[in-house]
Amino acid sequence: MGEHLIITGGRMYRIPVGDNEDLDATLQWWVDSRGTPGGPVTALSRQQVFARIRRSAIPSGFPEPDVVIGDADRDSGGFVRGWLPATVQAWQDEHDETARAATGEPVG
Repeated sequence: MGEHLIITGGRMYRIPVGDNEDLDATLQWWVDSRGTPGGPVTALSRQQVFARIRRSAIPSGFPEPDVVIGDADRDSGGFVRGWLPATVQAWQDEHDETARAATGEPVG
């Protein structure tokens, strides 16, 4: 059984195919009538995330990776984690807004 992957607002959502035929048909209609091929999904590596958020480690509360390449179930590694640029940007926006509010700077 497959799944629909919807990426919006810096988050990825999975919807199982076949759970709801009306939903499957609606999503297919959107793809056929409004969709354009998106090409490959581009994700940021840990190092790229560190550079974007100007930190040397992933902070607590940071979103889980959106993409895993390889076998994430292997205890010894063998996989690469990646974050969608929109996920990182959404975290930055929220973090910056919280920091400004804490310092009394105008938000927005």
